[in-house]
Amino acid sequence: MRRVQPLLAWGLVAAGALLLLLGWYGVSGESLTAKQLPYLVSGGLGGIALIVVAASLLTTQDVHRQLARLEQVEQRVTTMYELLVEELVPAALDAAELVRVAGGSTYHRPTCPLVVGKETSPLGPADRLALTPCDVCAPAAA
Repeated sequence: MRRVQPLLAWGLVAAGALLLLLGWYGVSGESLTAKQLPYLVSGGLGGIALIVVAASLLTTQDVHRQLARLEQVEQRVTTMYELLVEELVPAALDAAELVRVAGGSTYHRPTCPLVVGKETSPLGPADRLALTPCDVCAPAAA
């Protein structure tokens, strides 16, 4: 139906144009206004009506095409989001095993020689973004 709809619409445009042409031809052959009115009503209004229907068919076809493209974009965004969340969830779970020293600018593994024997606190959710990983114990690989 989607492939037939544009052809049908353009056929209606052609039929509407033909009706307008026939209406104009009928009006041009009559000198009395009273005899011109039937041509205007049948040819003019009928032609305009067919062209309006054709325009609505073409418009709905375009809207369907745009919605299909939007659905494809939505699926791609969903896939990208799932990939990002898949990567972040293990990192967030591993963050429970990481520690930081109060006032420090890096985060560490609990076994890191730089924090052994010091007072540490667990790494919070925002700490991983605010702090940098330790170069010695390499917690970024966790």
